[in-house]
Amino acid sequence: MTDPQVLRVLGVDPGLTRCGLGVVDVARDRRATLVGVGVVGTTAEQPLDARLLVIARAIDEWLDRYEPGVVAVERVFSQLNVSTVMGVAQASGVVIAAAGWPLARPPRAGRSGFSSARPRTSPCASSRL
Repeated sequence: MTDPQVLRVLGVDPGLTRCGLGVVDVARDRRATLVGVGVVGTTAEQPLDARLLVIARAIDEWLDRYEPGVVAVERVFSQLNVSTVMGVAQASGVVIAAAGWPLARPPRAGRSGFSSARPRTSPCASSRL
């Protein structure tokens, strides 16, 4: 993405069974254009470490393919099923670690926009995983 007038955002709806991914280009006038959408899936029969690695590798692939300026990860807001919360939290952690910086955050009071992009380094590129 080279157009300085457009912010490319990778949005992630984390989950162990289904992790939703979407990429949009947002112009200064706030018009958004869909660039890509997909789902990373794992099964409950897979070991947890294998499931998290599938998600991490997919995030790395999407980051390389689409080169977003920021990554937005949906947060868990309320859930009664503790095992579901744990799975979503673990998937969120993997996504955040893979994305490096910057993550999209709400602007501070009195400010608008996103912080400038910085190069990311991903632990997924490490052979230790």
